[in-house]
Amino acid sequence: MPKQLQKKSYYGKLNKEFNIFDPLSKKVYFYDFVISSLKFCVEFNGDKFHANPSIYDSSDSPNPFSDMSSSEIWKRDKIKNSALEKRGFEIYLVWENEYKKDKNKVIEQIYRRIYEKGKGYFKKEKRQSNSI
Repeated sequence: MPKQLQKKSYYGKLNKEFNIFDPLSKKVYFYDFVISSLKFCVEFNGDKFHANPSIYDSSDSPNPFSDMSSSEIWKRDKIKNSALEKRGFEIYLVWENEYKKDKNKVIEQIYRRIYEKGKGYFKKEKRQSNSI
């Protein structure tokens, strides 16, 4: 990945999680992986913790650390994601079961989306490396 993008990338285990304060909900939201200069975010949703709708019904309470129903979890996640989308970010959502089924496919799709959004950065880096 071009260095200009690396400097604007946020990932909890790498450096820190990207976060925003949403004045509407009066909450701070944290996001899994963000390249701020591309306004691109990847959210990795665990099937239980985020109540994967392909697995759970709206009345289920799958999250073992919460009494929230699936519909309440979905509403909370929608508010969180819209807070970032209102700032012009694209959110690429990955469900745990999709990742487990075909990890390479999911990673390839994310790479492809980053490349599409960051074409200008990749072209700059290629020109710079050719001129050396």
